[in-house]
Amino acid sequence: MSLPGHTQRLLVLLFGTFRVIASNSERAETGMTSEALGVSVAPSFFQSCVSDGKTARMKDVLRFKVSIVM
Repeated sequence: MSLPGHTQRLLVLLFGTFRVIASNSERAETGMTSEALGVSVAPSFFQSCVSDGKTARMKDVLRFKVSIVM
């Protein structure tokens, strides 16, 4: 199952932006690690958490990260 081309480009742009933020934060020592960034944007990926009024936890982010690598 493949995503449409425009969706793939949007995801590349989105994750590329997150990567730049995380790498620049390491250099500037802002504390915004890739994990912190993942937790801050997790609600936009986990719509069920937002709609149910739940808060995404780090284990949710890690589970999502593992599922997209496969």
